[in-house]
Amino acid sequence: MTMVVIDYKNISVGTICDENIEKCVELREDQSMFFFGEKPTRSSSRRWILAHRNTPEDVLYQITHKKTGFFLGTIGLVKHGDKIEIGRLAVYAKGVCQLLKNGETRESIGEIGVYSCIALLGLIFQTQIFDIVCAEVLATNALSNKLCKEQCGSVHESYRETSAGKKIKTYVYSMTREEIFDKYGNEKMDIFLT
Repeated sequence: MTMVVIDYKNISVGTICDENIEKCVELREDQSMFFFGEKPTRSSSRRWILAHRNTPEDVLYQITHKKTGFFLGTIGLVKHGDKIEIGRLAVYAKGVCQLLKNGETRESIGEIGVYSCIALLGLIFQTQIFDIVCAEVLATNALSNKLCKEQCGSVHESYRETSAGKKIKTYVYSMTREEIFDKYGNEKMDIFLT
């Protein structure tokens, strides 16, 4: 199994460690209920996490706090030919609470999503062949839409169909390889592949 770690600012993004699998399962269940009103079983969530923690075309990474090692959430990518979709950004509330108890500021915690996206873009830029990176965000997800509006290039409206056949409105944000380099090419991060 190839292990990936990207160290950027106060976070690390990398391959999901065995000790964080159950936290990822819990997070996936919470996210599915919140966004789609459907709760997957624990066993199906566990299978999905294990299947997506080390695949080059469709992968989920963990986000941890560099100094404390606290698990903070997940972020992932899916490759579709010359286009890469990033997403699955989910923040683990228990990890955030641990950081607050350890004296981290709300401001530094608020940057977790931004830093995670930038770290993942750095990994993609260094290791993948692509023309466009995009993110599809539910229209009702105010925080992710705010993050994408601040970080991404263009946006267009779309719709996604749930497993129950319900159509839900989304926004698709995208950036070209050149736009990513122009915006983040000078960011300092360490990328380790073992």
